[in-house]
Amino acid sequence: MTAPVFLQRLFEWKVRGVRWIEIIGVV
Repeated sequence: MTAPVFLQRLFEWKVRGVRWIEIIGVV
């Protein structure tokens, strides 16, 4: 696993986490 790919995966999970927090906050 290369660093860029790992960082990209981590960033995607971070974005998903933020979206979940926003959805839970709205609900």
